[in-house]
Amino acid sequence: MIDHLQGLREEIDRVRAAVDDLDAPVPSCPDWRVRDLLYHLGSVYRMFRRVADEGWMERPPRPAIDDRPEARDDRIVAWTEEQAELLLRALGRLDPAAPRWNFSPGPQVGAFIPRRMHHETVMHRWDLEAAAGRPGTIDEPVAVDGVREYLEVFLPRSGRWEGEAGVVHTVVTDGPTFELGLALDQLPTVRETPGRAPDAVVAGNAESLLLAWWDRTPLTDVLQAGDLSWVQQIRRFART
Repeated sequence: MIDHLQGLREEIDRVRAAVDDLDAPVPSCPDWRVRDLLYHLGSVYRMFRRVADEGWMERPPRPAIDDRPEARDDRIVAWTEEQAELLLRALGRLDPAAPRWNFSPGPQVGAFIPRRMHHETVMHRWDLEAAAGRPGTIDEPVAVDGVREYLEVFLPRSGRWEGEAGVVHTVVTDGPTFELGLALDQLPTVRETPGRAPDAVVAGNAESLLLAWWDRTPLTDVLQAGDLSWVQQIRRFART
């Protein structure tokens, strides 16, 4: 079982170590510079810290006073680090079973937050390292869980499927196979016991699949069989 809170601590340290030139472009996040990525990350930390500490059961409204420096302000580094520390403290106090808002179709409980923040930080740490020309690795168990989260959380979050009915398999090397079912006007469904012939199959190690689904690397790198348009439609559909 993954300790998401400990993983989050470690990834925050890796983010801190990866920050160098604030004006360097982040190729995997078009139109962002490093400072924009930090602004985003600090804002996400702040929102979920408020959910954890204030007990929200809906998306919290904007604070009455917005304390964020603008992305162009170099204080964004210290502010983001502060938000990371406040989040870690809040999650250390949070009962995983306590009722808390989240945007998944699953249980509305506190356990969602450290998992989501862990994966959010993993991906943006990878972005920062890649921007500096030295992308790091993502541990296999974390990457497998990241693929599962993408399929189970972000696809249903995007709403009901509006295209043709279909099935896509995501096959993790020496790991699970996730069967994604798509039906008109229904939320996407995922299961780990494939029972239907797929229209497309993506396969590879967990890190390569995670990066491809999150649009960091080409889907053509992991397409094993079937029509690429299926997985392209899914990625466009995902509200990420």
